[in-house]
Amino acid sequence: MNTPYIVSLVAITAGVTGLAGCTVGPDYSPPDIPAAESWSGPAGSIEPADPGTLVRWWEQFDDPQLTSLIERAALSNKDIQQAVARIDEARALTGVAKGDRFPQVEAAASYSRQRATKNGAPEVSGTGSEFNDYSVGVDASWEIDVFGRIRRSVESAEAGWQASVEDYRAVSVALFADVAATYTEFRTLQAQVAVAERNVALQRRSLELVRERFKAELVSELDVTQARALLADTESTIPRLREALARTVNRLSVLLGEQPGALARELAGSGAIPPPPRALRTSTPADVIRQRPDIRRVERELAAQTARIGVAEAELYPRFSLVGSFAFESNDTGDLFDGASRSFRFGPAVRWNVFNGGRIRSLVDAEDARARQALHAYEQAVLAALEESENAIVAVVRERERFASLEESLTAARRSVEIADDLYRTGLSDYQRVLDAQRALVTAEDAQTVSRGQQALNVVALYRAFGGGWEHADGVLLSGAEAE
Repeated sequence: MNTPYIVSLVAITAGVTGLAGCTVGPDYSPPDIPAAESWSGPAGSIEPADPGTLVRWWEQFDDPQLTSLIERAALSNKDIQQAVARIDEARALTGVAKGDRFPQVEAAASYSRQRATKNGAPEVSGTGSEFNDYSVGVDASWEIDVFGRIRRSVESAEAGWQASVEDYRAVSVALFADVAATYTEFRTLQAQVAVAERNVALQRRSLELVRERFKAELVSELDVTQARALLADTESTIPRLREALARTVNRLSVLLGEQPGALARELAGSGAIPPPPRALRTSTPADVIRQRPDIRRVERELAAQTARIGVAEAELYPRFSLVGSFAFESNDTGDLFDGASRSFRFGPAVRWNVFNGGRIRSLVDAEDARARQALHAYEQAVLAALEESENAIVAVVRERERFASLEESLTAARRSVEIADDLYRTGLSDYQRVLDAQRALVTAEDAQTVSRGQQALNVVALYRAFGGGWEHADGVLLSGAEAE
């Protein structure tokens, strides 16, 4: 090889390589979204708890079965498993993008039996002859990332990988809250069934009393029919409640990655509605933005899209590469690897899409528009998270106030039934007052039971709004990876 060729190649390569580092496209910086220092709702009336409670917030309910269900769901839920697979996919795509940084080398070998046409041009030697062609060699190419196309591609892929991790965390937060909420609904429905059955028993005793008084001709048949109607109305609520119970069992089973109804036997025993803790983790608006994985996922998606602008813009500029090949080629295998059979080619190459009718510029504009969409999606995610948190705080505080009033109402309703029953037995009142008192008791007991469950549901919603639990999910993910 002539020395001038080598000098020229080195000079060209050094010059092109010296341009590397000129990365086109905007450099990403996280958006600055100002957040209020405090909530506008009654957050001050919530007793603060240890910040560590946010990691495993469900343990604050002091219900071992709830804790067990969440731990099992973290390992076997199908949405969780899909999210893990999406992380694996994003990690692999990041490896694909990083692979473009390095030289690409391909080995090739071929054999062909060839025959030149007799009817070809007469100056072509060997027309009409047959011969073998053997070839063994390698081809190599290396794109010098002068304008940062590959760097921006890697940047986008890595941000996408990080977004998939945040997606897994967001799925975990939603899953833990769904399991806790569904379990709470199940226990609330159980309590409602128990309340309905107690009232059915009370109303049956009242019906028997009315029948005895009717037989003794002390009251009219109207009292009997009214008592029977009230009893039947109360009994009619139980099948509906049991239907809802079956649905919650099916839902819980699926959340744990099992067949619908698989948990029916495990949950068959009675249990109390999980008591909500009085002391709660009260994050600030800024804490919520930092803590919630769905917001961090959207922010990472914005970073990935911003990098794609640079990928598209790099197409406006030339691509510089080093290419080369080395091969042995011969008509006979006996002298295939002789020095005379070798061939090679190497040197710099340039490819530049000089005219494309504005297609590349339009693609850059499209990627820029997508980035603006991603920014607005991030801003909307922040606003939605703050709204959800504000609503959750208000719900926790106001339901506590409502529950206190319902307890007073229930105490009065129970006393009213006692008084109305005594007055009716002594003939000082008609049966209508007994019916009214018993209806009020059914309503008050059911409302108080539902409110007890709603308090727990509101606390679950609060921890979900604050993004609690994803740190625990990371530990489960790591443990699962180690187990594999």
